[in-house]
Amino acid sequence: NWGYHGLSTNPSIKFEDVLAHPDLLWDWYFLSSNPSIRFEDVLTHLDKPWDWEALSSNPSITIKDVLTHPDLPWNWKCLSSNPSITIEDVLTHPDLPWYWKWLSFNPSITIEDLLAHPDKPWSWIELSKNPSIKFQDVMAHPDLPWHWSALSWNPSITFEDVLTHPDKP
Repeated sequence: NWGYHGLSTNPSIKFEDVLAHPDLLWDWYFLSSNPSIRFEDVLTHLDKPWDWEALSSNPSITIKDVLTHPDLPWNWKCLSSNPSITIEDVLTHPDLPWYWKWLSFNPSITIEDLLAHPDKPWSWIELSKNPSIKFQDVMAHPDLPWHWSALSWNPSITFEDVLTHPDKP
């Protein structure tokens, strides 16, 4: 049997496929996070059992969608980690309930953003795990409060980085 959790998250599956086959065991959590789902699909089918946590993480959702539809049950933690949300969005809309811990792990956040906005309430544990932060960034800015244990979880850090710098905490 096909695995509908996997099919529901598969980007080759379009919402038209879901509508054409309502009898199949679609997983709405995974469909909601599927990047091939467009916000227009959601708006046109608000009667469907969308998972707003997963939808808020969906990279096809933009700040424009959120601002245009503030009445929808957005999850601000998930929106803060959504890669389509940028530091410019956050700075332009400081009144929105951004969750800085999750924003710190958002892959759209770069070392340039950190350096340009040191006054923001960054989570250095989450920043250290952020795949956009490279080991070269850490080495170029040793004065920043990197969390070395969290850096171990960063997929941008290679084992070669570890072996080349065994003296690091």
